[in-house]
Amino acid sequence: MLYLTRKVGEAVVINDEIEVTVIEVRGKTVRLGLTFPA
Repeated sequence: MLYLTRKVGEAVVINDEIEVTVIEVRGKTVRLGLTFPA
């Protein structure tokens, strides 16, 4: 398993199509935003 570390506002791009962005970190809860083609 691959573990990545990102700060709020940073993103990871998968296969040049899917972007996962860290929106908010609050305690043990993390909100992620996903951008992908329709």
